[in-house]
Amino acid sequence: MPQPPVAMAPRFDGDNPESVMLADSDITPPRNRIDLTLGGTVPDTGGRDHRVLFRIGTWQKTLEISGDGHRHGPLPLDGTFAARSEDMPIGRAKDDPNGPPCVTVAGGGHPALGPVPRHWPARDALSGTYDDVWRRTRAPLLPTDIDPDYWQAAPLDQQLERPLAEGVALEIGGLGGTGPAEAPTPWPLPWLALRTDTRIAGSWVRGAPELQSIAVNLDTGRVRLVYQAAWPIPRAGDDVKIQKTLIALRDGAGFRVTSSDAPRFDPATSLKEYVQ
Repeated sequence: MPQPPVAMAPRFDGDNPESVMLADSDITPPRNRIDLTLGGTVPDTGGRDHRVLFRIGTWQKTLEISGDGHRHGPLPLDGTFAARSEDMPIGRAKDDPNGPPCVTVAGGGHPALGPVPRHWPARDALSGTYDDVWRRTRAPLLPTDIDPDYWQAAPLDQQLERPLAEGVALEIGGLGGTGPAEAPTPWPLPWLALRTDTRIAGSWVRGAPELQSIAVNLDTGRVRLVYQAAWPIPRAGDDVKIQKTLIALRDGAGFRVTSSDAPRFDPATSLKEYVQ
């Protein structure tokens, strides 16, 4: 399975920004916490009440699915079967002819597992002030009062504190191929320790890559990790003086690679041309 490219812009189902958001851009300032997003479906529950659990370390989230006689087949976990509200505009109305909302979060929380669009109220409120003063004195730069949490794409209750322990598992219960919510199945997450250096105007600058996001497709089993290294550019004009970036894998576990890609994931090989 080929690695998907870096997401350069938000993606929506059907290219419609009022529909389900599939992915946010990976090109953002560093995020304060790790975004965990999950996409996929729950198998047909036959109209019975059902629970689905997700857990990583001390974090967990449980979805409660009520029996719905109007529903047949897999149920998407993207919020379209949750109650519609200001913070969940793609949800169902109580009098929806296809059936009432049937997905809630035990103990409260965001009933969708995927990324939150930037224009939804909870996230838009963090975007800062774009007024006449900003246009006269700041544009096209970002406003000074933008909240760093604006760049977090995951629901607030799916933002994980760093660091994640090496070898930590994503436990899933209540989906096809897993145990029930009461006895979830652990799926160890890949772990990587990366090293990066960038040469700017002849000088090497080191950035410490940090895990920014974990995106899991529950139907295919694909797990996508995004790491980011960031460093300041001393002067505005120095951005055109970036000459080279080296990325090396220092250590890692929990994943397999094809034979053709193996040298890229071998620390001894990838560090050969590295700056000492």
